[in-house]
Amino acid sequence: MNATAILDIVPEAFSCVSQSLTETPLPVGKSLPADCVNLKSALPKVGDEFYGYELVELLGEGAFAKVFLARERQLADRLVVLKIAVKPSYEPLRLAKLQHTNIVQIQTAFRVGPFHVVQMPFLGRQTLAHVIEHVRATTGFPIVGGEVFTTMARMSTHQDTKIDLAPSKNPTEVTIAAKHESPSPSLEVLESHPLRDMLTEMSYPRAVLTIMRRLADGLAHAHARGILHLDLKPHNVLFDEDGQPLLLDFNLSRDRSNLDHNRVGGTWPYMAPEAFREYVGDPEAKSDERTDLYSLGVMFYQLLTCRLPFPTTHFRADMVAEAVKVREEFVSDLRIHNPEVSQSLEAIIVKLLAGNPDDRYQTVDELREDLRCEAEYRPLIHVTEPSLSERFHKWQKRNPGLLARIAASAVAISLVAGLIAFTNVQSQKNQHVAANAAREFHTSLESARLDASFVTDRRTRQEGKATLVKLLQGYGVGTSATWQQEGQIQNLEESRKLEVLQNLREAALLVAHAEMLDARLKTGDERTLSLEQARQWNKTAEQITSGTIPGSLWQQRKELAELLGDDALAATVPATITFADTTEDLYLRAVTMVANKDLSAAIRLGQQLTLKAPSHYAGHSLLGICYYFTGQPQLAADRFLVARPLARCSQTALHNRAVTLTSVGKYDFAEADLTTLLAMAPENYEALILRGHIRECQGKLRDAVADYTAALEARGPQMLLRDVRARCYDKLKDEKAAREDREKIAALKPTTKEDHLFVAKHLAKTKPTEALAHYNEALRLDPEYIGAYQAKTHLLADVLHEWELAIQVQDQLEKLALDSAYGLASRAVLYARMGKTDECLKVLERVSSRTLDSVAVYTIASAYAVLGRTNKAHRETALRYLRRAVRDGFRDVQHIEGDADMSAIRETPEYKTILQLAREIVK
Repeated sequence: MNATAILDIVPEAFSCVSQSLTETPLPVGKSLPADCVNLKSALPKVGDEFYGYELVELLGEGAFAKVFLARERQLADRLVVLKIAVKPSYEPLRLAKLQHTNIVQIQTAFRVGPFHVVQMPFLGRQTLAHVIEHVRATTGFPIVGGEVFTTMARMSTHQDTKIDLAPSKNPTEVTIAAKHESPSPSLEVLESHPLRDMLTEMSYPRAVLTIMRRLADGLAHAHARGILHLDLKPHNVLFDEDGQPLLLDFNLSRDRSNLDHNRVGGTWPYMAPEAFREYVGDPEAKSDERTDLYSLGVMFYQLLTCRLPFPTTHFRADMVAEAVKVREEFVSDLRIHNPEVSQSLEAIIVKLLAGNPDDRYQTVDELREDLRCEAEYRPLIHVTEPSLSERFHKWQKRNPGLLARIAASAVAISLVAGLIAFTNVQSQKNQHVAANAAREFHTSLESARLDASFVTDRRTRQEGKATLVKLLQGYGVGTSATWQQEGQIQNLEESRKLEVLQNLREAALLVAHAEMLDARLKTGDERTLSLEQARQWNKTAEQITSGTIPGSLWQQRKELAELLGDDALAATVPATITFADTTEDLYLRAVTMVANKDLSAAIRLGQQLTLKAPSHYAGHSLLGICYYFTGQPQLAADRFLVARPLARCSQTALHNRAVTLTSVGKYDFAEADLTTLLAMAPENYEALILRGHIRECQGKLRDAVADYTAALEARGPQMLLRDVRARCYDKLKDEKAAREDREKIAALKPTTKEDHLFVAKHLAKTKPTEALAHYNEALRLDPEYIGAYQAKTHLLADVLHEWELAIQVQDQLEKLALDSAYGLASRAVLYARMGKTDECLKVLERVSSRTLDSVAVYTIASAYAVLGRTNKAHRETALRYLRRAVRDGFRDVQHIEGDADMSAIRETPEYKTILQLAREIVK
């Protein structure tokens, strides 16, 4: 196979037109089938509308794929990168496992017709290759400030930039950044670029070191999840506008857990000796983590010298042996080309470029340790320092001015030297312990911040709040007045210290938010106590010194002052609240919008948050929840798909996604998520019930019975579970088992909220007054039991015709539940039945502007049909919505035929046509 065969097989690896053929990736895989060739001509083109996307610009094109800059119409016309191929690739599966600041994220992947589509964020135009070309073209020698990185970063997202030093045809090398929505004119938004600003102050070698540390962080994340990149090169490193480097193009990557070792490839100048040997079929050669480290070393060398460490020519297969030999005999001349590079930094690169993998760093974590030591002017751990004078220079950097004081006394020199050695060892140990604690804190915070802000689930919220309080107390927050000046906080690096303090402040504000949510249905002293606790946590957050106080803190305090009627507290709030464009402010504002039922605003903030921080688990999950409650289950499923690997131990993430996937009929995926969840928590009866339901829907009746039985043993709701298990036994023709379950139900007394709900639903039509008593008991046991509120509303409205009381129950429900389209439509029906036409039309105007599922559309049709009893125009509107509901998936013919609300349109020819259409679809 010749060198250019890759263009016919893996369009994702198409090299830049300005690259020489020496940088063309080596071929992988097998030839494509003929049907892929035929589909090539069917690929869309610029200007087309493609399943909700407007294709704006062609960014790259291979033999069987195109990559476009596209506008995602359903999400505020945001710009995204859309790769459309006629052949599936491993890349989406790899990227779905990776969620890190220094890795370009996948937003979603799906198939439409014959095409395989991958969507990625619009993050920037400039790559590390552009930086190298920029340095080479403008300075001739890279002894320049770190400003070169920030210059390229600024150009990366400037849509009118004309600079394109290495115009690319590589689909994944030309990724671009999202256009931010304009902020509300009433708010001042502050943008900061800490990394870009920090790079500007550095010398070029120190800036390179900083960039490589971040790339090593991203690579460590991938390796920890079993993913080898195997095509690291400057064109596969993208810069966002803050100067943050991100790894991209995982098309040639290898998932070690899947053992797909037949995938062999790479890019000639950046390949390790073992990769060449594996490519030509050497059975003893095997690429592993050290292969990626070798490629990282080549990039490191190239950045510092603007040249490759080895002579390169056009690729030819017969030159593999020579390429291996050159790499194995490599002798560094790095400091000849750039004397500004320290000897210890050169030693790190020499170790990375060792021809024998056993002589390199064995893991990326070892490399990260030495890079950190170099950045902090400390002795290297895994490389012998080549220069005593340089080690002395590092010591001076760590201890500025100390040498002059030591020189006053020879005795003092020996004493201080010993003290320094001891102090350094102890300091490094303390820093290691503090860094580990910070990582554990960050991992726990990922799930707890979402759980604590859950509006619709008190138990989850209480668990999240408890976790956050424990995390805060672990650092002494709320228990020690001097916690910020002692212990683990003081042992952290400055950058990590700032991050931990910001996270602690966010945690305190989320505890306050949870207390405010708890206070909604409380009265008297209990309500006051929750609000007072919220006030205390808000003040605690203000005392955490970690930069500018976020506007969300003042906004929360303003709401607390109103709820408490505390003028003194209100006086501490600034007259103008300024919100910053930080993940902390964005998330806290989003959860506040959710609590205030403004889901549209929450979605906008969530989109902005996840664009800024693609690995923000809670941000993606919150978006999924908002999409679900606004009738957009497919978008919700996509967000939960992204969120799941970001918090791998989160049962909440798995459960939410399973619920959403079940709602859109994707039972196999939902079942898989629940199976994973139950492996972590075998006695989670809610997961067992949902999986049993899914299996019952799939006809796996024995499996469903097993799940319902396990849920019974896990102390799940006895009456409900025996009822659904009896239903399965009926389908299995096991009359004896079904009869035993039903006899047991008759002998049981309801004790749980679920049991009372079960009994009430069975009594609703025959004994509605008794049913109402059971609903009230369920709500006494759990005042936030949304299912009981919904069922009680239905009983009052449809059975007892107590519409005013039904409205009152809905008012209570709206304090708890998110403002769903279905809930609003149901309220409109109640107003219509009560003859409150104006109120009904106002609600219908609110709900009709939303994204609606078929149930909500049908409910709107019902409201207009009731109004249509006295207005012909409303009857026509009802028919239009009914037709739309059937088209969108509402096919319950029996319900439509028996719905008294439809009486005004039932005899019209249009109604009969729609009903007949529904019958035919069902058949």
